[in-house]
Amino acid sequence: MKPTRPLCSLLLLLGCLHGAPLQARTPCPAGDDCPPADNGQWLPEPGSDGSAGADGADGADGADGADGADGADGADGAEPGQGQLI
Repeated sequence: MKPTRPLCSLLLLLGCLHGAPLQARTPCPAGDDCPPADNGQWLPEPGSDGSAGADGADGADGADGADGADGADGADGAEPGQGQLI
């Protein structure tokens, strides 16, 4: 498991909760400057420009490969005195 995955998930969750704060609704008394009725549309948070989020962190490097196998033993030498006559 990558160590950055839980951190990214937590930051995403906190960002979502920050973007949609819970506000208590009270009836607006007559004569006050009341906001318009809820039309089901979300309004951007003040100061929000709607830019894209930051790139995720790079993944961890992979483990080194295993050592290669040992080479084969060399062949035995020729029998003495078995040279070829020219």
